[in-house]
Amino acid sequence: MISRPCIAGSLFLAGCLAAGCAQQSSTTVIRPTALSSDESCTIVSSDPASHVLGMNPDHIDNADLLILRNTFPVPRVIAVNGSLPLVRMDSLARFFTIMGYPEEKIADPRSRALSYSSYLSSTKLAGMVAWSHGTMRKTE
Repeated sequence: MISRPCIAGSLFLAGCLAAGCAQQSSTTVIRPTALSSDESCTIVSSDPASHVLGMNPDHIDNADLLILRNTFPVPRVIAVNGSLPLVRMDSLARFFTIMGYPEEKIADPRSRALSYSSYLSSTKLAGMVAWSHGTMRKTE
């Protein structure tokens, strides 16, 4: 026969586990300020890299963002899920897109999925990394 304290302790632990898995019913989404595509800016320096290195990270304005977006390529993010089925990188990818990172640089170009399975073959993953760096693309 199972004792009452053992049952009470088990119920308490189950309640703590259930409370830890709870999610908020409403979330606040903060969207970045949209920049219009016809907005133009001038690079102060003839060398854009030195201009970017001279930027103050605490005070970046729309002109600085346009310089970054139009001058330098945006790297591709390959989000690989954890080995446990519950550990997924979709929420991190959504966070990046909400913060203004281009979704086409995160999502799978074919399936539009935001993350990849951790059980993906290493050959396929290496091919995706090589493709994202441009070494496997056709040049005409």
